[in-house]
Amino acid sequence: MDIFDKNKFILKGFRIGIVNSLKIVSGGLRDALYPTYDYFRWSSNIKIFSKVPGKKKKAIIYIEENRDLLNVYDVVDIESQERIGVIRYHFGSWEILDDDDNYFKIAPTENIIKEMFFLKHILYDIIVDKTNKPMGAIKKISPFFAPVFYKYQVDFSLDEENILDKRLALATLTLFVYAHERFVSTERTKYFLRSKVLKLVDKHSLR
Repeated sequence: MDIFDKNKFILKGFRIGIVNSLKIVSGGLRDALYPTYDYFRWSSNIKIFSKVPGKKKKAIIYIEENRDLLNVYDVVDIESQERIGVIRYHFGSWEILDDDDNYFKIAPTENIIKEMFFLKHILYDIIVDKTNKPMGAIKKISPFFAPVFYKYQVDFSLDEENILDKRLALATLTLFVYAHERFVSTERTKYFLRSKVLKLVDKHSLR
């Protein structure tokens, strides 16, 4: 079975500085997808490689930043050189438009529901179509004891008619995860620097 025929995926990786390692797997399959992002160029272009056991990695999907439109990305099937669809980041939401004019977006549930569990922080988002019908669910689990590691669980079981192209959906989720983890990393850095400055101020004020 091809990995894109599955409904449940796990996106996991680690984040250290500007390095953000991401891997996409699906339960029961040894196949995996590896998005690669060039951190050292002024570009947001990403290639997604497929890795089948016993074979070399093969580039299958290309996410290219549109040069004419801000926060718009074209998603291309590398083998056929056909465009799969378009992704747009618009007013805090990731929007998806395939070449059959089907529209979807990633929307927070209740403006992002946060639940606190022992050693875990869980965050939920959903993928909906233009009628706001749920097509997929995204759940992030971040262990408190290992802040550099992250894991997202994605379930497309709600899309019973397979309207949403999994290639386009996973390309969108790649951008979604990179953007969210970059934000988390920035906020942690700000918090660290702020705490250091406050300690320095307190130290000098006590003199």
